[in-house]
Amino acid sequence: MSAMAREGGDDDASSSPFGRRSRVGALHPRVVAMSQIRKGAALSYLSILVSNLLNLLFTPFMLRSLGQSGYGLYALMGALVAYMGVLDFGIGNAIIRYVAKFRVEGDAASEGALLRVCLRIYSAIAVITLLIGAAVLPFLRTFFGATLSAAELSDARALFILMTVNLAMSFPFGAFNAVILGHERFVFHRTVALVRMLLRTGVLVVLLLLGYKALAIVVVDTCLNLGVGLLSIGYVRLALGVRSHPKRFERGFVREVVFYSLYIFVNLIVDQLFWRIGHLVLGATEGAAAVAVFAIAMQLTQYYKQFPMAVSGVFFPRITAMVVSGASEHDILALFARTARVQFLGLAFILGGFALFGREFLHLWAGPAYASAWQVAMVVMVPLTVPLVQTVGIHIQQAKNMHRFRSLLYLAIAVANALLSVLLVRYWGALGAALGTAVALVVGHIFVMNIYYHLRIGLDMKRFARMVVKGIVPASLAAIGVGLLLTFVPGYSWPKLIARVAVFTGIYGTAMWFFGLNAYEKDLLKSALGSLGLLQQPAAARESSEH
Repeated sequence: MSAMAREGGDDDASSSPFGRRSRVGALHPRVVAMSQIRKGAALSYLSILVSNLLNLLFTPFMLRSLGQSGYGLYALMGALVAYMGVLDFGIGNAIIRYVAKFRVEGDAASEGALLRVCLRIYSAIAVITLLIGAAVLPFLRTFFGATLSAAELSDARALFILMTVNLAMSFPFGAFNAVILGHERFVFHRTVALVRMLLRTGVLVVLLLLGYKALAIVVVDTCLNLGVGLLSIGYVRLALGVRSHPKRFERGFVREVVFYSLYIFVNLIVDQLFWRIGHLVLGATEGAAAVAVFAIAMQLTQYYKQFPMAVSGVFFPRITAMVVSGASEHDILALFARTARVQFLGLAFILGGFALFGREFLHLWAGPAYASAWQVAMVVMVPLTVPLVQTVGIHIQQAKNMHRFRSLLYLAIAVANALLSVLLVRYWGALGAALGTAVALVVGHIFVMNIYYHLRIGLDMKRFARMVVKGIVPASLAAIGVGLLLTFVPGYSWPKLIARVAVFTGIYGTAMWFFGLNAYEKDLLKSALGSLGLLQQPAAARESSEH
């Protein structure tokens, strides 16, 4: 489809069920994207808030409905199937990057051709996934027969089969989702995710009340993924006007995409080794109950990761555009540090609150049997904080096509983490798996990676660190110190926990306002509160939000 056709006239706009077609091609991408970034970031935070609130309410209900062994089995099979997710090969990230690049260049034909090629690749990957699943299925008894009962093995087979089908189906849909993100249509993307989340929770509550177990959860997820995937196809074709194009790419471009995706693929393997190896090792040596405790700790860690990842995710296309247009390292570092401070403000509050009240929360929320998940989560969350405030740096590397070193480094560290976890689980169980991950985070993600940012990427990481910690670290430590006094109030109960968290929130907010936030962040907070109608918005902020 030509660029003119993609911009779309008014003739057929009204026929689209998604409303008027995009006119991105007729506008400078920066003008169109800034509104999407602001709204997308706001919806990301709303999604995180709703997701975490739903999980806070739904997870204990699910734990009690499935039982500790049932939940552990569900988590174990999920971790095993997730390893096949690396078959994405980083193609989704490549689509986002190159769609953003083609939009800046106004090359609609290449955008359509990229979608056509990637759809073919994803379809082949879906078939390969099903074949691998069929090959692994007979060996479930070999892997887990020593720790799972006959009934648990039977349930594990059913879960594994349906999860594999769900994963295979998700690959072709992923191409359309990536195009949406490459077009920076964050409002649509986040809204669909939010609706899916609410619908999933409501349906699962009904089914679990009726006595259904883990298999029902996977059936619901499969149906919802099918529906969202079809919706994404419709949005890309009708609202964005992106369709397959017969253009053939030059060999040099194909080689560039392959090498770019290759190292994203390595990152996918690394993520699986970091966050899933503990489930498998514990499943093979300790049983489903131990997996359940570890899974809860890792679930809390994933909640912790959501906040900074949601912030950085909306900046990937913007960073790509900055790199393509030749933005200075000073401008890129300024964006990096400004985003990192916002991330750090949230992470410091969450980590401080969990350190003070996490054990009490787990006792009340999941039950006494899961109280040990607090120390497992803390061991990982503390060192994880540093790479989480640097997630925009990952996108900078990808936009510059300089992520090869990171991928190879993380692969080496992930292998070391896996070996350490296998060794330490023998002595400390779930805590040993967490210790292996923590050591890998400190060595690879904190020390080596920051040296690479400084020497090879060309970012002044000493200046970055000073910019990020200024004010926030002393203010957060002071708040935690005062909050420590709240832990001496005896007794565990929801009213007491809520009261403690509310008081700590007030202490943290006060400390940050007077000692942590800079002028830009205070204006940002005032603007956000004004948008919610909680504070009179300054005229300058109102004008900015309208453009």
